[in-house]
Amino acid sequence: MASVGKAVSKDVKQQIRTSALAFLSFLNKSVTPFHAVESCESILRSAGFVELFVNQRLKVQPKGKFYIKSEAIHLDSDRGKFEFNSEQHLRPILAQVSSDNSTKDEKKADKDQL
Repeated sequence: MASVGKAVSKDVKQQIRTSALAFLSFLNKSVTPFHAVESCESILRSAGFVELFVNQRLKVQPKGKFYIKSEAIHLDSDRGKFEFNSEQHLRPILAQVSSDNSTKDEKKADKDQL
C-alpha cells in the first residue's frame, strides 16, 4: 500500500511558514474592509502596480500592472459570475460590510442573502 503523505522538504516548510506569517500579518492589519483595501493597495504598489481612476485616460502598456479601487461597485445580482477573467487577466478583490447606519431595508436584504 502506498504511503498517504509524502515528506515535505525544509525549504517547502519554510515557504509555507513564511506565507502563513505574511497572511496573518495581513489579517492583523485588515481589521475592517477599509483596512483590508489599504493593505491590498500597499501590497500592489510595492509590487509595481499603478492605480487607475474611473475617469482617467491612460495608455495601457503591454504587461502593465494596474488596479482599480472603487467604492461604488454593486455586484449583488452577479456574485456568482464575478471571478477571474482569463481574457483580461482581472482578479476581483471584494469586501462587504453592513454598518450600523444601514437602513432597515438594507439590513433585511443582507440577512435574506445569507
